[in-house]
Amino acid sequence: SVRHWGKDEVEYVKAPEIPVLYANNAQIAFNNFDVSLVLGEIMEAADKLRVAPKVKVTISLPFALELRDLLVRNIAVFEDKFGPIHTPGKELIIEDAQAS
Repeated sequence: SVRHWGKDEVEYVKAPEIPVLYANNAQIAFNNFDVSLVLGEIMEAADKLRVAPKVKVTISLPFALELRDLLVRNIAVFEDKFGPIHTPGKELIIEDAQAS
């Protein structure tokens, strides 16, 4: 079973500097062990969608499940406090998950 650590049981070590990036687009690829996310920023959404890739993050499949659950829980808390999050709609979905 997976141990869930409480806030008081985790110590974050100070890093020199963490890059701060903005993303509103993601490309996703799976293999048998990992999930890779290429996060990017939509630059233009006229007749052709232009996306500028910003960073690639690769995580293990077990961590991907934990991250999914963490996002679901925290989005629910946010929406309970501030109301529903409205998405721009399916017109910005480029492609679904792909296996690599």
